[in-house]
Amino acid sequence: MVGMRRSRIAVVAGLGLFFVFPSILVAQSAPATRIQAGGEKQSLADWKSGMVLGDIQGTANYHSIVVDKGKIADVAAIDSIRADAGFLRSKWQAGADKNQIPPAYLDQLKADQELLNRASNPDVPDDQRTSIRSAVAEDLNIKSLHAKASPPDEWASLVHVDINTVKNGTIVGNHAVWYVAKGWAEVPNKWTQCGNLSSPAKADLPPGAYLMRVDNTAQIPLKVGGNGKKQQTIELQAQ
Repeated sequence: MVGMRRSRIAVVAGLGLFFVFPSILVAQSAPATRIQAGGEKQSLADWKSGMVLGDIQGTANYHSIVVDKGKIADVAAIDSIRADAGFLRSKWQAGADKNQIPPAYLDQLKADQELLNRASNPDVPDDQRTSIRSAVAEDLNIKSLHAKASPPDEWASLVHVDINTVKNGTIVGNHAVWYVAKGWAEVPNKWTQCGNLSSPAKADLPPGAYLMRVDNTAQIPLKVGGNGKKQQTIELQAQ
């Protein structure tokens, strides 16, 4: 048993993986700005020293070692995470001398890494780990697709989203619209209300997988971005 334990540790260490994952370092230069499709100014953070996508890849590599290979959905999600994180990392490296990205985009990548760290805990129930892996894989895949469809210097841009609330086929107003990254739906303080009431409620969001709701109605899964477009209009049912 001792020999087997040492062997496993050697394999993990050989891949550069650790149970305590590396911290995320982001070096920010003087802030720049970009004008969003909605007309708002958007602050940008330089992330030349950003390590988050490497962290995501490393954590996914660890998951690939410990996952039950009979769990096809988990294996597929992990493979997808590794591929999309690698692609996004290559985009960053290709333009590391000039690319700047919105802090909200970087924050969402950090949140994906935090979810993967949580799923690395063997005390987390299997069904929750499967759900986390699936949510992170979906989020990164949308980001990857959006990057592929965007101009080279806008691969990490936010999407300006207009959300109309509809009742009986008619657009209605004065409703609060809430959103959250899909993997954080069960954490109440992760939900964010759009800055104005409908219609339309407005938000500038990183491409990715979300849940949205009108007031306190049921949560609706939605995809933001994935096609390289800078604007998106969504309709949600109001009561």
